[in-house]
Amino acid sequence: MPREAAMCSCPNCRHRFAVPADECGDHPCPRCGYMPAGAPDLAGYSRSIREADSPDEAQGLLREAADYLDESDMDRLRAVAEEKFRPEETA
Repeated sequence: MPREAAMCSCPNCRHRFAVPADECGDHPCPRCGYMPAGAPDLAGYSRSIREADSPDEAQGLLREAADYLDESDMDRLRAVAEEKFRPEETA
């Protein structure tokens, strides 16, 4: 069954964009990049990766973070994962 969509409005630039109904407020604005307060951030993902119990869990967190963070933040997260697990386990 397809997920229901909702229209979100960016409080910064007023751009309207569609997201899954249960994720309104969880995604950055595709036009200006504004991210709502309390949305996932680099520090939260870094902490979660450090607490991960397996390379698979860390990899799942990296995939999820890719929806929210820019490439420079993703590079930092990959480094955190590689500190905890060998690089070939998180690639």
